[in-house]
Amino acid sequence: MTIGKSNRCNEYMKEIENIKYEYLQKNEFFCTPLQRRFYEHRVELLENYILNYLNTTDGKENS
Repeated sequence: MTIGKSNRCNEYMKEIENIKYEYLQKNEFFCTPLQRRFYEHRVELLENYILNYLNTTDGKENS
């Protein structure tokens, strides 16, 4: 894993933690249903990006 991509993945993981803590765990008073859907989708996209990147780098190291 390159340093740049590793740093980017770390930033994405911090963003996921922040979104889950700030927006998805709290009551409905803090965000509208549309905002909640946005943050849920954002978390899903970031998790998929991280998993895809890890899967591609794992495949390169094993061959």
